[in-house]
Amino acid sequence: MKEKLRNIQGITLIALVITIIVLLILAGITIGAITGENGIIGNAGQAKEEAEIANEKEIVDNATVQAMGNNKYGNIEENELQKQLDKITSEGETEVNDLGDEFEVAFIDSKRYYIVDKDGNVGDAQKIVEDESPGIITGSGTEEDPYVITSIEDLVVFSNMTNGAGIKFKEDGRTEEITEEDSFTDKYVILDTTLNFKSKLSYVNSERKDFGDINNNGVVEELREELMNGIGFTPINNFSGYFNGNHYEIQNIYMNRDTAAGLFVGGNNIKTIKNIGITGDIASTQSSAVGICNYAKIVENCWNKANITSAGNVGMQGAAAGVCNYSPIIRNCYNTGKVIATGRNSRRYIITEVEMEEL
Repeated sequence: MKEKLRNIQGITLIALVITIIVLLILAGITIGAITGENGIIGNAGQAKEEAEIANEKEIVDNATVQAMGNNKYGNIEENELQKQLDKITSEGETEVNDLGDEFEVAFIDSKRYYIVDKDGNVGDAQKIVEDESPGIITGSGTEEDPYVITSIEDLVVFSNMTNGAGIKFKEDGRTEEITEEDSFTDKYVILDTTLNFKSKLSYVNSERKDFGDINNNGVVEELREELMNGIGFTPINNFSGYFNGNHYEIQNIYMNRDTAAGLFVGGNNIKTIKNIGITGDIASTQSSAVGICNYAKIVENCWNKANITSAGNVGMQGAAAGVCNYSPIIRNCYNTGKVIATGRNSRRYIITEVEMEEL
């Protein structure tokens, strides 16, 4: 009897939905307008998500204000911030992590998090990384099925493969030593979300040590520590494909090297880099330093907010650039980071919206 009742209810609901759709069509609204990417249903879902984000951000802001008010110096402490969040929500709905000079507040159910700086400013919503195969770059590299960077682990493996060193992962999760460079010639690579090197939530496992001594300080540390100390992240080298950041950012990247530093370095065969921004600190003591790339044939819709420092001495080896050293075509790019060239005969480049200027 209960099964029959459920079937009747299901049929009634379907009939109701069909009736509503028919009425909308009769009113001149097409199926595409209802179910399309920008249709009524899609827009309703987007509005719901925006309302949820606004509510979460208000919760974090209120908890932060209260936590600062309860500290005699006006500082934020991890335990107090968590306590205030638990008062506003319920215990277990949020999780606070101390990142040193920032805090991250995660909402467990929505799988979103927010960065809170030491002054109590709350950043935009970010997705908690979900990657079933961290360190395995999925996709086939075609324009229709590009390689996808989903986590910090993926980004590190991408770098390892272009440099011909370090490890990558097999499908069964076992590690494999890389012995040859892969330039990803004419392949398409996309970024699937904003990745924050400081945030544990941009890693599937920030404490793993199987990547080895990435920062070259002689000690194998947890992955997040490896990338935030010593020489830091190893640039993506000699890439010869198409990279689309999908309007996401690589945040809080850290490099302090004696060779070229930047997200992409080496070679003159990058076809396109577009829709990507970067924040953090990038420095080279003996060579060039850039935000996005040394060179690409097309650089489009890119931005640099990172601090860039080069102490190299001669020509392009001593260049410091906000977005890139050189590109024949630059569209809609900008720089707001500090760009410093300290070496003798060094050069400093800042990308404006449509051109490259030497200062």
